[in-house]
Amino acid sequence: MKNISETMVDLAYSAILFHDESLVEEVFDLEEKVDELERQLNMNLSIAVRDAEDAEKAAVTFEVASANDKISDASADIAYLLVKKFMLHPALIEALKRASEVVGKTRISENSVFLNETLEKLSLESKIGVDVIAIKRGRQWVIAPSKKTRIQAGDILIGRGTYDSVKVFRELGSGERKKIEPGEEVKFEESLPEEIKEIVDKLLLLKNTSELMVDLAYSALLFNSKEIAYEVEELEEIVDKTYTDLELLVFENRLKEAKPTQLLCIIHLAMFTEAISDAASEIASIVIKGGEAHPILEKVIEESEETIVKTFVSENSQLAFKSLKELNLEDNIGMRVIAIKHGTDWMFNPKSSAVLKPNDIIIVRGYSEGKKELLKLAAEKQAQKP
Repeated sequence: MKNISETMVDLAYSAILFHDESLVEEVFDLEEKVDELERQLNMNLSIAVRDAEDAEKAAVTFEVASANDKISDASADIAYLLVKKFMLHPALIEALKRASEVVGKTRISENSVFLNETLEKLSLESKIGVDVIAIKRGRQWVIAPSKKTRIQAGDILIGRGTYDSVKVFRELGSGERKKIEPGEEVKFEESLPEEIKEIVDKLLLLKNTSELMVDLAYSALLFNSKEIAYEVEELEEIVDKTYTDLELLVFENRLKEAKPTQLLCIIHLAMFTEAISDAASEIASIVIKGGEAHPILEKVIEESEETIVKTFVSENSQLAFKSLKELNLEDNIGMRVIAIKHGTDWMFNPKSSAVLKPNDIIIVRGYSEGKKELLKLAAEKQAQKP
């Protein structure tokens, strides 16, 4: 459920960004799977409960599943904006383009360079900066496919990267582009009109903060950290204020040339994004109330498509005294630092200029393959060359 609901969020925003109604259908398809999984989970948990202790642990799992379902529902609502044929204002598209991560879909044609190759051989993450997070083959979804997966004609690949890298990914899959290499970097217009810039900034803050909240909420649950859970609650206040500020900007008619349906679309997108943050807050509140994750739930989080790791930067670490930009962990090992604790202070969603120091605690999100390498880097000093 966790993997699918997070994939749905990515696909829903991408449906809007690329104005792709076929992605809307994929979101709706996954929503049905989430609903069915929640039904099966509730049934199995009800059967498994034998005493009060079991019931207490099961209650936490029920609450997390319910929050996950709300994330999936919000994603479907975002995607449904296209079905309603709302006009999309350029400010909305500009905000989604500028997001740190964009997801795109490509259908493999008979003349695609991806055809009959494994993900391992294609090595798209290192060559064009795109990570394949899901494959749909017929009616079957494969979330977090293995590197040994071989691509077939008609497969639908879902890739995550920057706006420009996803554009290249889509062209490679369709056969429009024949060589696997980075495309030209998309240059965003720096000097947006002030009235558009305000809207873009608010939408970006809403999207980025709500996604960070989901990561931190699961971190709080996995590590049973009330400290992180309280930070999620504080971020929820920022989201609520940002959403209100955005509504005021729209109602003040800052976008004078905008049509009513364009304004409505901006407000609805913001509202559904805020619903994702509310779901993250619900997960965090479980920890604040003293609830602990069931061992099975812990295992699910640890083994999900993207795992969450908490580690300590040792005195001899290769990470010590280096900025996140220097380390480039996301490209090198597929791991992204989402929080740093230095002394008693937390830094969430740290900038690339942030420097890691000995005794820092870091929370990192990424693929399970990179977890072992991360722990090694955090603990060991690089061997000196002879």
